[in-house]
Amino acid sequence: AALVLREGIRERSLSGVSFDGSPFAPYSPAYAARKGQENVDLYGKNEPPHMLDVLGVRVNLDPPSIDIGIFDEEKVAIRAEVHNEGGATNAGRKAGKYKSLKARRTAIASGKLGQIPARPWLGLDGPSLDRAGESIVQDIGRV
Repeated sequence: AALVLREGIRERSLSGVSFDGSPFAPYSPAYAARKGQENVDLYGKNEPPHMLDVLGVRVNLDPPSIDIGIFDEEKVAIRAEVHNEGGATNAGRKAGKYKSLKARRTAIASGKLGQIPARPWLGLDGPSLDRAGESIVQDIGRV
């Protein structure tokens, strides 16, 4: 069931839909041109490992629960959080434009550094939960 939930998140995100069923905010025209596509799929071409590829599952026995997230890749987890909640881009820092965190924060505050709009992808939707429930029922039937 946990793998069904993870795949639901991945498939929905690759199709450009947030967990509440709304389309993701569009890419900026400059980023869409650089990426070579306009459909928002949250899958970077040159930034492996990709957040949708390292989405993991943890099953806990006591108390029983399922965790879905990015557990072993801190930089990817930060990237995933920024895409999920929105935040400042890394533009400029990568190019060495901002030599310090203070300079970068000043650029963010002044609007000189781009913002990634929130694209809430890490969540569960009704169809994914329905498929997971069907998977659990099938698993119980095999026991």
